[in-house]
Amino acid sequence: LDQNPRNLSVQLLLADSLLAAGDWRRSIAVLEGLRTRLGNHDAAVLSGLAWAYDGAGRHERALNFGRAAHALAPTDPRVNAIYGRVLL
Repeated sequence: LDQNPRNLSVQLLLADSLLAAGDWRRSIAVLEGLRTRLGNHDAAVLSGLAWAYDGAGRHERALNFGRAAHALAPTDPRVNAIYGRVLL
């Protein structure tokens, strides 16, 4: 991360580790930065945002991102798991 902070793969790994730790604020910041760069075309970013916003208590925003991720990748197990969790 120090050598190439704009590397997409590294940013996604960072976001995943922040999500796993329950650091919603920082994971949202990283993922929103990725969404700014990539647009709304990456299911991994959008599902990560769904998870993060749900964890942060912003359920409607989480639903919107979960729905968008599912529309992009309806057969992706991770997208489905996160969307299912947000729907509960």
